Amino acid sequence: LSLHDALPICAGFRYVFNLVKDDLDLDDAFSREVLSLIHELYTNIAVHGSPGGEYRLIVFWDDDNLIHVDQVNDVSSKNLFLDKPRSGNGLLLHIKWIESIGGFVKSSSEKGAWQFHARFPVVMSEDSTEPV
Repeated sequence: LSLHDALPICAGFRYVFNLVKDDLDLDDAFSREVLSLIHELYTNIAVHGSPGGEYRLIVFWDDDNLIHVDQVNDVSSKNLFLDKPRSGNGLLLHIKWIESIGGFVKSSSEKGAWQFHARFPVVMSEDSTEPV
């Protein structure tokens, strides 16, 4: 997955996402899911984050072929985008996908901060005979 400037500008965040390791061939559906998760996390930061607050989103691929996604942000006491449609399923669908491929997620909200931590195995194109 090497996606330089592939993600759109999301609610004022400009970001570049590169996840590359030894030119290995990641499964396309897996790559799309990872990008979709990153986009969802940035959307949630924009919608629920505290204006002027801090946020951090770290994604890395470790030596055991696990993807780590760690996100923390200050939480606003009010919704900043009142007209944004709310399904309540965006992050939940990603969590179900992560668990379906053998990963795990821990999330919490405490002391004015939201935390999301996920670990899941890398899916290579040769590992997948079906869409992820």
